[in-house]
Amino acid sequence: MDSLRHGARLTAILLTLGISSLVSAQDRTALVIANFDYGEHQLTQVKTDAATVAEALRKEGFRVTVAENISGKELKNTVEKFARSTVTRGMAILYFAGLGGQYQTSNSEGALRNHLQGAGKPQDSRNPEREFIPLPDIVKLLSDHSACTCNLVILDAAGTNPFFAGRTNQPSGLAAVQATDLPSDTAVLLAATPNVTLEQPSQLGAAFAKHLPRGRDSVDKVLTAIIDEVRQKSGEKQVPTATKSKLVATASWELGANELFLETPLARDGERPGQHWINSAGMVFCWCPPGQFLMGKAAQDGQADFEDAKPVEVTLTSGFWIGKYEITQLEAERLKVGAGRYPFPGKHYPLHMIQQGQASKLISALNDQERKAGRLPDGWEYALPTEAEWEYACRAGTTTRYAFGDDESQLCRHANYADRSLLESDGAMQFADARFDDGFAKALAPIGSYQPNMWGLHDMHGNVAEWCLDRYLPQLPGGENPRIDEKNKAAAPAGIIRGGSWCSTAEYCESAFRNSEFSGGNAKGRDYIGFRLVLRKK
Repeated sequence: MDSLRHGARLTAILLTLGISSLVSAQDRTALVIANFDYGEHQLTQVKTDAATVAEALRKEGFRVTVAENISGKELKNTVEKFARSTVTRGMAILYFAGLGGQYQTSNSEGALRNHLQGAGKPQDSRNPEREFIPLPDIVKLLSDHSACTCNLVILDAAGTNPFFAGRTNQPSGLAAVQATDLPSDTAVLLAATPNVTLEQPSQLGAAFAKHLPRGRDSVDKVLTAIIDEVRQKSGEKQVPTATKSKLVATASWELGANELFLETPLARDGERPGQHWINSAGMVFCWCPPGQFLMGKAAQDGQADFEDAKPVEVTLTSGFWIGKYEITQLEAERLKVGAGRYPFPGKHYPLHMIQQGQASKLISALNDQERKAGRLPDGWEYALPTEAEWEYACRAGTTTRYAFGDDESQLCRHANYADRSLLESDGAMQFADARFDDGFAKALAPIGSYQPNMWGLHDMHGNVAEWCLDRYLPQLPGGENPRIDEKNKAAAPAGIIRGGSWCSTAEYCESAFRNSEFSGGNAKGRDYIGFRLVLRKK
């Protein structure tokens, strides 16, 4: 029997925008906007700075999109396309170099807001702000559509704006950005002190490119180094200002493991267990190679078998890609096959309250969508995992109770399950284990909050139980590529869920534990059931 114990680390990327882009192999994406053509006002340094920044980002593993001389009308669509291209739990950087300013809008309630100006000469010289996009709009686009857990916006736009030269009451520079105006996953770096107009060329682009590698440690370190560099080079005449949350400040990106990423626009067989690939919707997948394993739970250490999971030998003749994370609220919406805007608790949380049949319809629509777009290889399909595929991926080569071993006390590091925090939040949950605390009470956890298994998969234990393709029979099917599917619906009316959830005991979270859930026409969605995708050959 094969014993597959290879480790894997994060991320890959492949995505295509409708703008000029470079495909790389990371979960890090960047948009560099260089607006240097403003009619008779040409900002020659902007083009140079943008090229320097773009090259530095590529060297740090970012997939970079460069957009030059974007009009005011195009700015919104450009940013939204970029936001929709970002990768689940990845890193996104938006760098804008060009003209900006601050002014009041009809919906700003008298407050001064930062705005970035589209390229070209304004059609109405008396109201150049009509060619702007407000910074709050950019922040909202990232908040609504970026799948990243860290979004960094850099505004290199504090120079003199010639289109405001005739205004006697025009505020200088850019307005201060308040932390309360930003989501916790977004940070903003201004080129200069608020309300100060730069009277010399900006040093920000060069400093950003120089210190970008510090982001391997943390975003906070790269921002601090940039600010210090610019202050020194400008003789204190330019002092960049950062507004960031603790969440963003401690974020970082990892480098040096490109060999673990599959660089291809269309999926194909992976090369090693845990290798990562990312589809056109920014969803991360991990490779599970063909192999054999003992499915179910054998008696050990005085523990009995699960009655409906007595061990059987299983052979999977083909490898498959499986979602690194449970399907999120944002991913379902981004695919345009979900039920609309994500409900509480938010975009980084697992999709839930979904029936097995609903999940299957969603996946069928996804297959149709991706085939029509030419993003699904011939002979491949998205699907729910079979029960055998799910347990094989969960175990990742292990034979223990959990993917991390047999020690139940370690489950709180790997799973959101029925623990002390749940019991404290709801005294009726008397079955919860008061000995351990996973950090989440009566609630879902954002995907990826816990340690992954050896093949890079998160939340295989706990959070939401996950639908499998199979129907439930009181014994495991063994043999080659076993599947109890819709053809057996009459004999097996219930569906299979695996992995346990936020309200499951430690036993229910074991790799081998099986549970059934009614999945007929009158079935109701549950707040503890979701799913993850596989991509396999038919």
